[in-house]
Amino acid sequence: MIGLKPGCWTSALLAVTLFAVPPLSAQRTTFNPVISLGYIYIDNVQLVGEDGTADSGFRLGLQLPVVRQLRKGTLSFTYSPNFDKYEDFSELDNTGHRLVFNLATQPTPISELILSTAFSRTQDQGDPSQPDDDIFIGRRTERERASFDLSYRDRLSGRFLWGFSTGYSASSFKDIENFDPGATDPIGDRNTLRGSVDLLRVVSRTTNFGVRIGYGRFELDRGDDEELRELSLILDHVVGKRTNLAVGLGVFETEVDEASSPGGVPGKSRTGGQGFLILTRQLRKLSLSLGAVRSATAGGIIEGTSTDSSVYFSLGSSVGRRWDWTVDSRYSRREPSDEQLATIDNAALGLTLSLRLFRRVHLRLSPRYTRQLGDDAGADSLVLQGGFGLSWAPLEKTRLGRGGG
Repeated sequence: MIGLKPGCWTSALLAVTLFAVPPLSAQRTTFNPVISLGYIYIDNVQLVGEDGTADSGFRLGLQLPVVRQLRKGTLSFTYSPNFDKYEDFSELDNTGHRLVFNLATQPTPISELILSTAFSRTQDQGDPSQPDDDIFIGRRTERERASFDLSYRDRLSGRFLWGFSTGYSASSFKDIENFDPGATDPIGDRNTLRGSVDLLRVVSRTTNFGVRIGYGRFELDRGDDEELRELSLILDHVVGKRTNLAVGLGVFETEVDEASSPGGVPGKSRTGGQGFLILTRQLRKLSLSLGAVRSATAGGIIEGTSTDSSVYFSLGSSVGRRWDWTVDSRYSRREPSDEQLATIDNAALGLTLSLRLFRRVHLRLSPRYTRQLGDDAGADSLVLQGGFGLSWAPLEKTRLGRGGG
C-alpha cells in the first residue's frame, strides 16, 4: 500500500524543517552560485540492454548554495536545476530539480543533532555522488524522490552515550511520454520508513561500542509490504585527527504485512545478516573513503524488496587546488526477496576532473562506465556516459598558488 507521493509532501517536509531549525544566532552567510554549460553523451539512452542507441546533447545547469554559519553549527540549502537537450531523442529533453536542506548543530557541548530534507526530480541513474540515487540501473523513467532524516546523539552518563535516528523516503516513477523504454517491466512506487536507537559505552576517548535496535517498513506498489526488525553491534573508532572507522554487524528479519498486502503469503518472512564498514581518511593532499554495506532494502528497480550488498572505494584530491579530481568504483549485488527473480550484479567506475582555467572558470570532465548483469529481462545493462564543459562561479573567492597545484 502506497501512501503519500513525493510531490504531495515535499513542501510539507521543507516547512517542517524550517520550523524545526533552532533560533541560533548567525555569524556568517555565504552564497556561491555556479553556472555550467556542457556537452553530454550516452551510448545507451534506454539504459537497459547491451546494444542500446547512442545520443548526445547539451546540459545547462545551475547550483544555488546558501551556507549559514551558526553559533553552534551550520545550516545549508542548495537548489540545483538543470536542463538537458538531446540531438536525436527530443522526447528525452527534460528539466531536473534537486533540493537539499541540511542542519548540523551541537545543542550542548557533548550532543549532536543532524537534520536533512531532500527532493529530486530527474531521469539520471546510477550516480554515486547523489546519495538519494538507486545505484542499480533500470527502465528509463521520470523519477521523483523526497526524503526526511533526523539523528541525535548525547551523553547518557559518564560512560554511556545514547542516540536515535529516523528517516522516511517516498519514490515514484513515471514513464516518459512518446519514449519506448524497451522490453522492461514498469517500476513500482515505494516508500521506506526506518528508525533506530543506539546505546553505546565509552571505551576510551576515541572508541565507542554498543548495540543498535532498529525498525523499518517498506510500502510497495508492486510487491508485498514488509515490516523490518534489526539488531546490530556497532563500533565507532577515531585514529588520530584524520581517520574515522565505523563498523556494524548484526541480523535482520522482515515479515509480510498481510493487512496492507492482501495478496501476500500470511506469515511469510525472511532473515539475514547485515553490517557495514566505513573508513574515511584525510591525507595531506588526498581524501580516501572505502566501505562495505549489506542491508535489507525496498528493492529499488525490481518488483518486491531485496537484500543489497555493496563495496566501494573513492580517492580524490584535496579542495582548493588549481585542479581537483575524484576516482570512484563500486560493486553491488541485489538479491530479491522473491526467489523466482534473479540476483543482479552491478559494477561501476567513474572519474570527475575539474581544472581551473582562470579565476572563477573551471573545465569539468565526468565519464562513467556501468556494467550490470541479471538473468531477468531488462536487468542486463552496459552504459558509457559522461560529459565535459565549463562552469563559472561569479562570487567565488579564489587564491591561486604557483604551479599546477
